[in-house]
Amino acid sequence: MNLTKLEAQLALEEGNPPRTYLDSKGILTGGIGHNLIDEPEPGFDRIGVIVPPEVCTRWFLNDIQDSIDDANRELPWWTDLNDVRQNALLNLLFNMGWSGLSTFKNTLKMFEIGDYRGAANGLRNSQYAREVGPTRSRRVAAMIETGEWQL
Repeated sequence: MNLTKLEAQLALEEGNPPRTYLDSKGILTGGIGHNLIDEPEPGFDRIGVIVPPEVCTRWFLNDIQDSIDDANRELPWWTDLNDVRQNALLNLLFNMGWSGLSTFKNTLKMFEIGDYRGAANGLRNSQYAREVGPTRSRRVAAMIETGEWQL
């Protein structure tokens, strides 16, 4: 995994609005994609609250670590992937959490056995791809399929 590239990609894709907001699913969010419903914090319980940079950084780094912890706990084979594919997997975990990614049973199985084209196609044809839009979904799918950086 390449944390520097992961942080840059997530910051680009998630954005970093200065205030709390509702994401595309109507979830109260702050900083770089931090879900304030699943992980509430006092004082950040409504739309429009200013998020100080140090809070944004803390949430971001904690959320990345949560994604790494999920991968280590749930997908023991992920450490055998190259850095690019590890980052793609962490991108998915950051975006939808294990509860969301775990529903991609066929895609994950293809990923695990090295059928990267099949895994990428599963992602391209998913609800996830429709929700995050073509730019992000194509980028992550291409990273899975090719094993090459797509920033």
